[in-house]
Amino acid sequence: MVPEHGNYLPHPLKARPILKFMKLSMKYLGLLLVSGLFLCFGPDRGKVTAKIRLAIPEPSDVCANGKGTGYFVVSDNGYLFEIDLSGKVLRKAEFEGTDFEACYLKGDSLWVVDELTRFVHFFNPTTLVKTGTREVSYNGGRNRGFEALCFNPVLNKWMVFTEKDPTWAFTLEGNLEISNRNKIKGLPDLSSATFHDGKVWLLSDEAHTLYQCDPVNLKIEKEWSVPIINPEGLVFSPEGNVLVLSDDMATLFTIQLNP
Repeated sequence: MVPEHGNYLPHPLKARPILKFMKLSMKYLGLLLVSGLFLCFGPDRGKVTAKIRLAIPEPSDVCANGKGTGYFVVSDNGYLFEIDLSGKVLRKAEFEGTDFEACYLKGDSLWVVDELTRFVHFFNPTTLVKTGTREVSYNGGRNRGFEALCFNPVLNKWMVFTEKDPTWAFTLEGNLEISNRNKIKGLPDLSSATFHDGKVWLLSDEAHTLYQCDPVNLKIEKEWSVPIINPEGLVFSPEGNVLVLSDDMATLFTIQLNP
């Protein structure tokens, strides 16, 4: 029965497509507003030159597979995939986590961060078999755990990063104990991190911006706007091009940066 006075509320299941449309519309509107501000006042603007659609639900991060033939991708649903350079899914790990937010390969060990559980899982990159798990404690909110990680060869240490409120960079010792922390200034949030060409590179979802940072103190040295909705993952291609992963669009974009 439809209530009087027209106070009709749709069934929650029927309302989901409407809510999803409204959410995406707000993100598109926000991106247009941010892009306009960047054109007037912001950093150098990155340009999308190519894109690859992925058959992966809610991809949250990406890293090189170490062979120059493809990438590893993790998703918010706790899945780990390997894709080739064209974006084709080659395989999926049998182990499933809870909320995978970051991945990074060093040598023969692939590290994957599960934000909700505070676990770091270790995978064999050849077989995608999980070889171990360690907890890295952090007292933030349940959905305010570690959002990104990378290995920093300048410090010869692994680094893990929180998303926001505040954004911290933690360095880890060999036993995965936190040895140092650095509050990152100048960005509203952090969605991904990587190391390339002697620098630490950070990505912000809310600012739609890519940052090049000093590898020791993480001071921002240069920044570029990224005209992409929900930029969540960051990696460099075998040719040295910047690739940015959109969660909502499940798409891997190639971004051209002005020098």
